[in-house]
Amino acid sequence: MVKYIYYDRRIVNATQVQFFHESRAKATNKEFDTNMPKDLQFDVDTVIHKIFIVPEDFVIASTTPADSGLLDELETFLKTAIIEIQVGNGPVLYLPAAAALSGIKSAGGVHYTQATAANATLAIASISGPLDTAGLELGLTVPANTDFKFFIKQATAVNIGLVQVYLLAERPG
Repeated sequence: MVKYIYYDRRIVNATQVQFFHESRAKATNKEFDTNMPKDLQFDVDTVIHKIFIVPEDFVIASTTPADSGLLDELETFLKTAIIEIQVGNGPVLYLPAAAALSGIKSAGGVHYTQATAANATLAIASISGPLDTAGLELGLTVPANTDFKFFIKQATAVNIGLVQVYLLAERPG
């Protein structure tokens, strides 16, 4: 077995966002979005050892003075988001998304400026870290040509921007 990393990236801004559901050939930005060989399926038997979720750092602006609510979306995601995985017609796995973050580290700042035209707030936030420090260990076998369904779900639709999901796997060499 050879180590391999599958990846997919999507905007997470809804209560349910599916990953790994389209092939590299169908993806909008081709290999820059995903390296999945087929829609919903791996082309060879694959064992997924670890899942990493890597949200991008983001900057948000508001015209509301001292708007600390800009960081609430990250907090909501950290506290409530789940991963839902199903292989074929097998049981559905529900896992906390925060456990798969690549190094659970939350950093942010809120800056308030007062100008003659308008007051404004700017928030800069990050919830990622080095890939080797965390991630969710799994050990899930996915047979070749079997549907692999992977969702990030939230109770409330919050926009955390572009999210990359990495699957650290092994497959036949």
